[in-house]
Amino acid sequence: MKTKAYNLVNSVEQEELDAGLLAEYYFVEVNDGKNITLPEVFSSEVREDIIRSAVLASRANRRQPYGHREHDGKRAPQPGMKHSVEWWGKGRGVSRIMRKTGQRTGAQNPHTRGGRRAHGPKVDKDWSQKLNSKQRRLARDSAIAATIDTQMVAARGHSFDDDIRFPIVIDGYVESRNGSDEKYDVESCHSVLDPQVRRDDGGARTQFGPRTSQGRPEHPRR
Repeated sequence: MKTKAYNLVNSVEQEELDAGLLAEYYFVEVNDGKNITLPEVFSSEVREDIIRSAVLASRANRRQPYGHREHDGKRAPQPGMKHSVEWWGKGRGVSRIMRKTGQRTGAQNPHTRGGRRAHGPKVDKDWSQKLNSKQRRLARDSAIAATIDTQMVAARGHSFDDDIRFPIVIDGYVESRNGSDEKYDVESCHSVLDPQVRRDDGGARTQFGPRTSQGRPEHPRR
């Protein structure tokens, strides 16, 4: 599989006045370069299920453990234990639970309104996930191969012209400043050109709030 490389020419202009220098202006020119042969990894099969498993495992391995406070309410009352309660004792024909002082409302117990959790989260819980080495390599190759699929790139929210072919490879970069040209060597640099491939701001975004933090299905922001 072959693709066309691009040469970038960046012209930097800056005017100088008596009060000082003005802001710099950039004029980027894109020129067609030579054709190059892509590695075989770009021809791999795109396995979305394997990529999804690798992403979920990566997120799980970065997850920070959380749980209840180690002092067990010695410094400050824990959630669900902030009420002044009393026990009525036995023989009154009511359940033997802690009740708010001067009231009949049950409190603190897991099955009462506003009570504590029966089995809260533990810091010792292991959130990490393992992934087979072959699956990890397959996920990497699939993710690289997905970068040349125009439908998947468009589904990510990018908008581009019909004549654009992926991946976009930069062969050379020349920066012109104050009449002098400085060339930067870029070897097999895969990059997205902002004027040609731009992210659509009207795409779906995550609506943050209780819905997201409580594990409910996400919905796009209106």
